[in-house]
This record gives sequence, structure tokens and C-alpha cells, in this order.
Amino acid sequence: MQDEYYGPAPNARVTINRLLALPATGDEQDWEIELADPNKVEGMFELLADRSLDLEERSAVALLLTHTVDELHDDDEDTSALVPRLRSLLASDLEVLHRMRFYWSQLQTSDAIQEALN
Repeated sequence: MQDEYYGPAPNARVTINRLLALPATGDEQDWEIELADPNKVEGMFELLADRSLDLEERSAVALLLTHTVDELHDDDEDTSALVPRLRSLLASDLEVLHRMRFYWSQLQTSDAIQEALN
């Protein structure tokens, strides 16, 4: 199935690590969880909107951003401004949206992520 997505490709992780100056060591088992960072949200939004990135890179940053928003929501932080922005960017990139829907369908998600993916 074309929309199956189980996580970021190694090259995409390397690119996103570099572009966001993430403190990756290369040993991350769950890259998107371990490197989710609320301080990098604006940079993640900028990268997700960057159409010069390829599908794997856009998918990786979308995954990192959705995990970050999910963590913020789980920590009872206000995500009311983030969710519509995320939903809008995903809706403008249907390939990435379908990949995120597949990935998150395998997990229990917060209300914020369910809203962003619908």
C-alpha cells in the first residue's frame, strides 16, 4: 500500500536533524519520540511547509511535529493554536497526510492529533 508509513527513512532523519539542529546521536530507537522538542515547533512548521523537501523528509518532519504536539497535549499544554496549523499543512500535502493517518492509526492518539488528522 502506497500510504503505509512506519517511520522516517535514515536519510530523512539525518536531513531533519541537520536542518533543526537536533541533538541526535544516531542511536535513537524512537527518533520521533526522543527528539520531539516544543522549542523547535516553529522550525518544524517551517520545514513542513517547505516543498523543496522530498516526501521522506516532509514525512519525517510531520511525524516529529505530530509527536511534539501530542506530547504537549499530554502535558496539558495549550495546543489550540498548533492543531489548526498542523491540520492545514497536512491537508495541503495529501501524501504526507495519508502517511500520518496510517502511522497514527497504529497508536493511541490524543484528541489533538485526532483533530489534526481528520
